[in-house]
Amino acid sequence: MTTTDPTGPVATRCTADRPVALRVHHVIHTAVDICILAVDGELDMATAPLLDAAVCEQLALVAASTQVILDVGHVRFVSCSGLRWLLGAPDLARLTDRRLHLAGGANRAVARLLHLTGLGEVLPTHIHPTVADALKALGA
Repeated sequence: MTTTDPTGPVATRCTADRPVALRVHHVIHTAVDICILAVDGELDMATAPLLDAAVCEQLALVAASTQVILDVGHVRFVSCSGLRWLLGAPDLARLTDRRLHLAGGANRAVARLLHLTGLGEVLPTHIHPTVADALKALGA
């Protein structure tokens, strides 16, 4: 069984030509205790705090046995602030005795960032190309 929250938190900031938003939606696979946080938009100085708050909120709400997948497959841009957040994300999960899995590594913006910075080699969690790959690795 899957439930979805179609309206996630939104952070906006204005650029010269348009507002930019980051949306965080959560999907819970109740049969297998997996919570997926799907991130859509740009991860930067203005939106990293929103993502931090959304992830912390979900980690506090889910049972200790719940696996949390952060899906960054629809992130269009990651700044150095977003990179810093990604580096610290596994620590957020460990603070609540949960494990955070990253999915969306096949996304061009994310894959390029991970390749250029070497972050993919440093993160203490495996970065799955897609959510389907993460679910498969978790036995769902």
